[in-house]
Amino acid sequence: MEIPDQDYQYIKSVAYHVNRSANKTPWESKCLVRALTARHVLKQRGINSTLFLGVGKEQERMIAHAWVRVGKWYITGGNGENYTIVAKYKSF
Repeated sequence: MEIPDQDYQYIKSVAYHVNRSANKTPWESKCLVRALTARHVLKQRGINSTLFLGVGKEQERMIAHAWVRVGKWYITGGNGENYTIVAKYKSF
């Protein structure tokens, strides 16, 4: 999926601001909060995205993770390479 330059700049801005804001909240804004926020902001602009939910292991414990992708660009949560995808939700 090819993303127009103007949308690409906006997507980069959303990723930057969501992560920067989440790091400054007085509460813990983990991956799911960041992913849902980014997805909501992108949808308002009419940009389709995919929300991924995955699980992995860390020190013999199961952990969950969420991340968002637009086209080939990962917006929040990295690329999920160490997680098994259990669900994905596309926006339309």
